[in-house]
Amino acid sequence: PAASCSFEAGNDCFYRGDFGQAMAKYQKGIGLLEKASMKDEAEEKLWREELIKLYLNVAMCCIKKRLGPKAITFCNKVRDLDRSNAKAYYCHGQACRILGEFDKAIRMCLEAAKLKPNSEEVRAELRLINKKKAEMKE
Repeated sequence: PAASCSFEAGNDCFYRGDFGQAMAKYQKGIGLLEKASMKDEAEEKLWREELIKLYLNVAMCCIKKRLGPKAITFCNKVRDLDRSNAKAYYCHGQACRILGEFDKAIRMCLEAAKLKPNSEEVRAELRLINKKKAEMKE
């Protein structure tokens, strides 16, 4: 419950555009969950799902604040828990674009596209990466 409160409070800050405060709220929830112990498989499944949501939200805040390396760290934490999380690959791709690592950004987004082939969000990101890559060559 306490982690859920941090999640909701973080979302409120995020939607207001206060990404620093949102990160702080999400990280508070992460801290609570990382210290928690689960009594059974069902609880562990819920714990994993909540932690993934919080990690992804921190990654998105980092992207908004143009903190590429930190965003990548949180994307990797998600993939440690769920190798098939398309959003983690997508956010990792966005972070790589911010860092100017266009080839890696494309690889991450193509992986996201494999997992979510109908995602317009991923296709739009791939177009943006290719545009930025072309601009760098000019």
